Amino acid sequence: MNVINIVNDGEGIEKTNYFSSEWAKKGIMACSFNDGTFRMLIPDRMRRDVREMKTGKEVIISKGTYQGQIAYEFLFDDHTDTPYMQIVGANQMVGPQLADDEHGRAVMFSAWTKGPKKAFESPARFRVVEKLPCMKPWEE
Repeated sequence: MNVINIVNDGEGIEKTNYFSSEWAKKGIMACSFNDGTFRMLIPDRMRRDVREMKTGKEVIISKGTYQGQIAYEFLFDDHTDTPYMQIVGANQMVGPQLADDEHGRAVMFSAWTKGPKKAFESPARFRVVEKLPCMKPWEE
């Protein structure tokens, strides 16, 4: 598998080789965390999913165990019984990840499509849970 490189511009992405990578060709998302923002890189075949993400009134990012591995659940909570959600393995995270003691931290979320172009952004919250999927709204 190729090494994914990202050139950061604060919370933005100046450039990346992700969109020409094997991951992107296979439809595998990649995520990174920089300058207080979780950035999700969306492969072309999932580009329409951005519309579903935008229905969320808030983004809740939960770190927990999924199928025996550490993973992240991105819940786009639209306050219905069937919100849009994606699970991303920790192995799909490019660069540093938030530590468990950051539970409760207010962060930002952004989705990036080929370009790279920011397609969507939203305030988000980070939490640590035992198991994924969690799919629960944020509880103060």
